[in-house]
Amino acid sequence: METAVTVNDESEGAVKMFNSIGDIWNAYQYNRAQGWAVDGKLNIDPVLYDYLDLTLQAEEDGLYNLGTAWNETWFLGMKSDTTMTYLLPTWGLHYVLKPNSGNYDAATDSKLEGAEGTYGDWRMVDGPVGYSWGGTWLGANSYKLAEADEAKKAAVKEFIRFFTLDEDFLYTYAKESGDFVSNNTVVDRIVAEGGTPNPFLGGQDHYAAFSTAANLANGAIMTEYDDAINTLWSDNVTTPYSKGEKDLDTAIADFKAAVAAAFADIIVE
Repeated sequence: METAVTVNDESEGAVKMFNSIGDIWNAYQYNRAQGWAVDGKLNIDPVLYDYLDLTLQAEEDGLYNLGTAWNETWFLGMKSDTTMTYLLPTWGLHYVLKPNSGNYDAATDSKLEGAEGTYGDWRMVDGPVGYSWGGTWLGANSYKLAEADEAKKAAVKEFIRFFTLDEDFLYTYAKESGDFVSNNTVVDRIVAEGGTPNPFLGGQDHYAAFSTAANLANGAIMTEYDDAINTLWSDNVTTPYSKGEKDLDTAIADFKAAVAAAFADIIVE
């Protein structure tokens, strides 16, 4: 937040540290000591109150670009100098930031000469904490498998094994695409070979940075309630509280009521 204040003040408000309040959400939610449900009861980890303090300060002091993830303002910040940082997942580099930089040629995976944009201006750093943001999932339809013969079942099993566990395939895929894979053996091999110098990042090796950050992510607190409760937290607490529409006690009470209404199997106290 000290950096956010400095960037805002030195640029006279022309540049913000981040584009949306939601950009910092994952860094906070993945550094909770416990998840949303503990022993069947709703749990609001203390770190989330720190997050609310930060969002309130950002709102009151004008420290972000008033964007929301996946909206026009959020994407516009990627092709201009108005937003200094984006807290993204590994796939955010290749599939979000790069194609929305304004001067990226997808056909050649290179800079589009003569066009305005930020290709080559970005750099990547490890944050002070680790976090996760989605991922790529591959599954099989159990209903269809129940009707399939053994040969088809074996083929489906091999298909999933190959795309998720085969180290030779993962290495080739990672080297050709630059995409990050969730296999430390493959990652360590690529880093040891010199990584993957990325022209979009001015030649920086994003694989080395990702390999450090990936091991900081803690998936132990994830629950089946996360997606829904995260939305309830944002709608009932983060947004109205940071914008001064509710005091903290009212926001928390509304959040608890919403969780109780949505999940009969969670005890709300």
